[in-house]
Amino acid sequence: MHADLVRKVSQWIAVGPSIALVAIVLAFVNPLIALLIYLALPVLFIAFNPVDSYFERIREDEA
Repeated sequence: MHADLVRKVSQWIAVGPSIALVAIVLAFVNPLIALLIYLALPVLFIAFNPVDSYFERIREDEA
């Protein structure tokens, strides 16, 4: 596995708990905003997946 991919995935995995921590803190201030963050989190992980973009770039380079 390429070191660049491992680095990107490691950074991407660290983003989730950070956003969840912000949502937990916001839940004490405004639960609706916290709920929206929790609902958006899986969408962000699916839409901006670094693994998919990495393999797409490899396919483009091979073509």
